[in-house]
Amino acid sequence: MKYVYYREGKEYADKPWYAQIYDPTTQKVRTIGTYATVAEAHYAQITEEHGHHWEGMPTVIPDDIFGFTYKMTHRATGRMYLGAKQLYFWDGPTGGWKVSDPRDPEFDRELWVESDWRDYCGSSKITKAMVAKEGPHAFTYEITQLHHDKLGIFHGELVEQMEADVLNAVDEDGNYVYLNEQIMGVEYRPKAPRAKVLQMRDSSAQDMRNYYLNPRLCEDCGSVIPFGESQCPGKPVFGNGGCTHERAANGTNN
Repeated sequence: MKYVYYREGKEYADKPWYAQIYDPTTQKVRTIGTYATVAEAHYAQITEEHGHHWEGMPTVIPDDIFGFTYKMTHRATGRMYLGAKQLYFWDGPTGGWKVSDPRDPEFDRELWVESDWRDYCGSSKITKAMVAKEGPHAFTYEITQLHHDKLGIFHGELVEQMEADVLNAVDEDGNYVYLNEQIMGVEYRPKAPRAKVLQMRDSSAQDMRNYYLNPRLCEDCGSVIPFGESQCPGKPVFGNGGCTHERAANGTNN
């Protein structure tokens, strides 16, 4: 990674990585800071150089773009989050129709002010908690598509989330691939992955088939142990001794 270096020595134990960027104004390389991890150094490098942390944003930000759809990827786990973000916030009177397309002559550039898109880390409670705990450098941030107006942003976000099946997609271990838990506040993720539920159902059905084909018998009285039980119902839970069926057959109650 260009201009990111590792320093050895006890004095650098806490923050062994330092990052630099090339400054075209001075035509010199300058150091921007020291960091605990290479991911943190790289993140600082990107934000210092571009003024934001988004990959895929043109160097010269188009003035006819209202927002974008994006993908956040957690570096440690590979889990992703798909969302959307406006470049502008409305700072005018509430209510009424607001033109959100910068290409429209009626787009009000005085009342549409720049949003917090530059260091935005998603609106999900899950991503917010992860960023609060691990730092913004725990993710990579990629713009998937630029959009001209608010309707385009909403439509683009919906299409991308549906096509990726963010609520149901799982990995080979049956764990969710995406951090999204809902789509447009209308459709919500099931509590357990559908693949895991089906696996549990199939496993339970197989266990039941095995039980009826080869039932377990009580070693003391020879009766069938009910499905799902670990021992004969007549056997004491605590202490020793045979089951009640065996004791009754022997004429004993103790």
